[in-house]
Amino acid sequence: MTTSLSYVHGYSDHEARRLEDQVDTLAALLHGGTSSPAGSRVLEVGCGVGAQTVHLVAASPEAEFVAVDISAESLARPGPG
Repeated sequence: MTTSLSYVHGYSDHEARRLEDQVDTLAALLHGGTSSPAGSRVLEVGCGVGAQTVHLVAASPEAEFVAVDISAESLARPGPG
């Protein structure tokens, strides 16, 4: 059995911008009311380019976030915005 590690959205600059725009548009729906108390430690697995992470961190500035992804290419991209 072979496991494919292809990412359905791809890794192009255009696609990364599209995903970031999509998250920005849906942020209130996806993350409204979501926050972590001061001193919390949050692990975000599969963070991609960090589009969701930006909103999570903004809502919980006194929490510690660790975001990981299988794609070194995604992690190496400049942050959203």
